[in-house]
Amino acid sequence: MNSKVKKLSSVLEIHSEKNWNRKILVVEDEPDIAQSYVDILKNDTPTIRPQSRFQTEKKESPGSLNNFDLTIVNSAEDALKKVQEMKSKGESFAMGFFDVRLSHGMDGIELVKHIFSMDPNFYAVFVTAYQDRSIESINDYLGEEKSDHWDYLNKPFSRGEILQKARSFVSLWNLKREKQFQEKALSELNAKLNESEKLNSIAAVARSAGHEFGNILLQIIGK
Repeated sequence: MNSKVKKLSSVLEIHSEKNWNRKILVVEDEPDIAQSYVDILKNDTPTIRPQSRFQTEKKESPGSLNNFDLTIVNSAEDALKKVQEMKSKGESFAMGFFDVRLSHGMDGIELVKHIFSMDPNFYAVFVTAYQDRSIESINDYLGEEKSDHWDYLNKPFSRGEILQKARSFVSLWNLKREKQFQEKALSELNAKLNESEKLNSIAAVARSAGHEFGNILLQIIGK
């Protein structure tokens, strides 16, 4: 019994120490803005683009919190393909940034609704320079049950805003997965402990019955 407890406990510790899922999907059809996401969310040396309105303050020194795994596409069709590819490999994006007004195909909000149906654990941030959709209308469209799975940013965005959203939603995705894993592991542990207790009880009854039966046999043999 003790070995089983130790084994499951070590599994919990190992899982909590694994690298988190830091995969982020960016759907943006303007090259300068797409590059801004790379400059902000990757540890690589940023590309200097003075023409971009979205190249804001100076990049900090490299740190693990900023080294996200980015996938950047420029259309809703390509975004859905990437999500499906991840799903086919048993993987997933933790979150994504979505331009609301894409140049062709469905808009960013419709796209996120499709992604939610494919991956209910996904988190999204809408980024737009237009104010044609209210927070209430987006919430009604995506559904109240998804109200805690998306957020909204206005362009021009700042480096701090993008980093804060990325860190928050990536952390939330991973903490929820770890909680689910730990709850499952603890449930299995309880089941094994209950099974072990049942086996110990049966063994105790068997020993008691064997002892009593042995006494009866001794009496019979004696007579």
